[in-house]
Amino acid sequence: MVATDRRQLLAGLAGGAAVAVAGCSERMAATVDRDAPEQVSVDIKTVPADTDEVAVRIARHLADNLERAGVATSVQPTEEVTLLRDVLINGDYDCYVGRHPGMLGPDTLRELLDSQFVEEPGWQNPFSYTSATVDDLLAEQRSLGGDSRQEVVEELQRAVLVEQPFTVIAFPDEIRTSRAGAFAGDVSPITPHDIARLQPDDRDADEEDDEVATDDEDDVDDTDDDSGEVRLGLIDARATRNLNPVATEFRDTGLFTGLLYDSLAIANDDDIVPWLADDWEWAGDRTLSVRLREDLVWHDGEPITADDAVFTYRFLSDTTLDREGRPLPAPRYRGQTSLVADADAPSDDELLLEFNEGSREVLPQALVVPILPRHVWEERTEPVSFAGIDIDHVPEALVWENDDPVGSGPFQFVDAEYQDYLTFERFDDHFLRSGTVDDDEPISRLDGVPRYEELHFEAIPSGAAAIELLQAGQLDATVSPLEPDIVRSAARAEDVRVHVDPSDRFYHVGYNASRPPLDNHQFRRAIARLIDREHLVSDVFERFGTPSVTPFGGSSLEAPELRWSGECPELPFVGSNGDVSEESARQVFEEAGYRHEDGTLVRERS
Repeated sequence: MVATDRRQLLAGLAGGAAVAVAGCSERMAATVDRDAPEQVSVDIKTVPADTDEVAVRIARHLADNLERAGVATSVQPTEEVTLLRDVLINGDYDCYVGRHPGMLGPDTLRELLDSQFVEEPGWQNPFSYTSATVDDLLAEQRSLGGDSRQEVVEELQRAVLVEQPFTVIAFPDEIRTSRAGAFAGDVSPITPHDIARLQPDDRDADEEDDEVATDDEDDVDDTDDDSGEVRLGLIDARATRNLNPVATEFRDTGLFTGLLYDSLAIANDDDIVPWLADDWEWAGDRTLSVRLREDLVWHDGEPITADDAVFTYRFLSDTTLDREGRPLPAPRYRGQTSLVADADAPSDDELLLEFNEGSREVLPQALVVPILPRHVWEERTEPVSFAGIDIDHVPEALVWENDDPVGSGPFQFVDAEYQDYLTFERFDDHFLRSGTVDDDEPISRLDGVPRYEELHFEAIPSGAAAIELLQAGQLDATVSPLEPDIVRSAARAEDVRVHVDPSDRFYHVGYNASRPPLDNHQFRRAIARLIDREHLVSDVFERFGTPSVTPFGGSSLEAPELRWSGECPELPFVGSNGDVSEESARQVFEEAGYRHEDGTLVRERS
């Protein structure tokens, strides 16, 4: 079975249905007339408006302008899990509008675009894009550090802008809300560490009486600084169905896996700092010796050892553990695990990592993956059984919902109800509560010791519903980003606070470079010229966002000449106020080598 077949099979299994035949009936019908030129058509997939209205409006903006260019265009709202399967696993799309989960440094661009990842599922080159020049630059940046690496990363950004395997649109601000007085301080629950350090406010009884009345069971117990419950609103309810850390269609970010699973290290600003690891040191040019903290345990009480870490790296590199002789890497964390050549455990508390080629600036990123309990996951590496038949080379781990997870993180799983709620409780045997974290450790500044006992995620339908629940005292905060148009009503709402934070999860248009005409970079460049970023940020984002032409927009990695200054320096928008004239829209495609016939963009049949 070839790799692309495995991607399609995996997509079908994860959805509980057979893999759909590629293509659509419209295109099949169009082949009947072999003499007439075929109108160029593009389908744009995105999530429904009640999931992400911004994405839908971006898709419609692009579709309207493509129609003016004579391109037959349709916007296809697709349920989020299905969309991610279509894009990241099955490759069944022309274009899509969505959000990337965020760049973990320059090497994230390697997994996103390197041609060696074309056949792999996940965010590993979902565009089927190949370029020898870009491949060489991606390899070169991995071997460098400092200013030399930055120069290559800037050259990479320029090359990607020219080729347009995807078109970056903007970085949105993330809007969340909280109930006034719910927490001490002003922390917005974005990352697992933000959530862990939330502190329910210890208001006295008189202050409580002034609040909106709630049922007794909803009241936060303020009698003990380490007791009580935090209730967070969740619009994206996928986690109530699936908590598998390697299930790419259920995991946009590491929010839930970061609460349940620890890694050897974590990213803290621009540094990689110890977490489960107590420390590490280089034992050679490409060998890192990692020492674990003492007395680490899993949520089920089993000890955490270096052997669990060895298993994790081998499993993430090949989820079949080489049973079939054909590696099938996990669809997440591929960039980090591809740095590791081998792992070994000389003792229970020491791990040796042998790396592939790379600089010491890059290699420690391999430590930021969730460590999995071998005694739970090893049995999931067997072939999955579907309809009573073992499916060749597809391990159960890739389609398992992990509905009773065993991790090591600061919270452990209690229960869940699909599309209703998800409940965790504090893990009191976590090292953060053991008193063994030294004051001079970088993580001591994260103040990540949970000061409450239970963490409850409540599925909610919208930002408007969140405001009502916050005012009724039934929620403490929202963890899902809310739509921009909710800000005004939230700001007017009594006892509701609005939190606006920058995001590294950028909106973009992705192109399937294995399908004509999107395999032509000139055609992709023409599409990019029909996108008005300034208009979208103003009208759709309501100014809660920043236009960008690079996935490193606003960061120190961004090429200076590509910083947003009102228009794209390579591919400026050809209209104004979001609209293009038919003449201008047609011209950009004619410059790309296409022609019009009776007002439609056509290409001759081969």
